[in-house]
Amino acid sequence: MEPSPPTILVIDEDPWTRRMISSVLESSGYIVETATDGGEGIERALDLLPDVVICDGERKGGWAVLRALRARAEEVPVILVNGAEEQRGRAVADGADDYLARPLRFEELSARVAMVLDRRHSGLGRQVTLPGAVPEAVPEAVPESVSQDVTPVLPLDEVIAPGAGLRGSLEHMGLPALLTLFELERKSGVLLLVRDGRSARLFFRDGRVVRAELHSPDEPRGAEAVYTLLAWSHGRFVFTGGPNDIADE
Repeated sequence: MEPSPPTILVIDEDPWTRRMISSVLESSGYIVETATDGGEGIERALDLLPDVVICDGERKGGWAVLRALRARAEEVPVILVNGAEEQRGRAVADGADDYLARPLRFEELSARVAMVLDRRHSGLGRQVTLPGAVPEAVPEAVPESVSQDVTPVLPLDEVIAPGAGLRGSLEHMGLPALLTLFELERKSGVLLLVRDGRSARLFFRDGRVVRAELHSPDEPRGAEAVYTLLAWSHGRFVFTGGPNDIADE
């Protein structure tokens, strides 16, 4: 009988973040449980004794979860997520097993969970990963300003700039899942996709795709482009949110 997959408890007040983290980790084979705040998170962690806790450290409740688990469930690894890199030292002092600064890179998240599990299973104990220890599969990127003018779709590596939002791997989160999430959250912005030297852009307004462009002008546009992209089973993506005035095609 094969052992059950590791259980990960995700504690975060933001439903979008919980859903995204859960989707990525579930696609990697983990069992994911969630809690919406620190109080519920502590109760669930002590009840479940999960293999890893991922906790939002940007609110006071997140640090309370870390301290409570170090005092009452020392064996449960905790990955703290925070928007400030300078908080890493505090996380180490308070007993975090690892620390991730925002914005989250979801491929990195899966790798960090695996590293924490490996360290604990091998008896190495707590060892916070330094920045850059896990290779970044997707660079920070932001598309050109969104307007009525159609501009060439550039490879992701050629659009490097700070300020990108959600990014990750299509192996971990496919385009159908991304479309569903953006529709549920009524997101507006641009999704860039890159695979095998090809690239594409999907423009969203209030959760709907209003324009789709593939790398070459000779390739299909509109609905046919979306159907083509739905077949991409691997590659990388970057989503940058924001309003746009693209005409609905």
